[in-house]
Amino acid sequence: MVEKLVNGVYAALLTPRLENGKFNEKVFRNQLEFLLSKGIKGIALNGATSEFTGTTPDDLKAMLAIAKETLAGRAEYICCVGSATLHGAVAYGELAISGGAKGLLLPMPCFFPYAQGDLNEFCTEFAKQVPLPICSITCRSSPAVWKSRL
Repeated sequence: MVEKLVNGVYAALLTPRLENGKFNEKVFRNQLEFLLSKGIKGIALNGATSEFTGTTPDDLKAMLAIAKETLAGRAEYICCVGSATLHGAVAYGELAISGGAKGLLLPMPCFFPYAQGDLNEFCTEFAKQVPLPICSITCRSSPAVWKSRL
């Protein structure tokens, strides 16, 4: 029997922003504390609702550092590493690894109508370069299926 590396329910945490668009670290920390107080043991960072499209590398580093400090063994977290390019997704994947994420959410590039083979290649190449469990997610405009490693 294969053991799943990620189990249970993960709460998808919204990425709070200030009026100027900057990442709101205080609200982010408060959201984590609230979810912990409700017994949540798994958090999904950087959104599965296209929030990743507005996330900078500095934003992601801050999210991961705050999650690591706040959750501190009380809950685990996975991280969305979406990008318009393979290079960007890999760079975000590397940040997630160094930030302590247990697994990754990998959205398919959704800016063009990619062929299934292109998406398979994207996922396969990403998986070769980033050694964490991966769950692929899709945008409605780019339906695709790729078997995850979770």
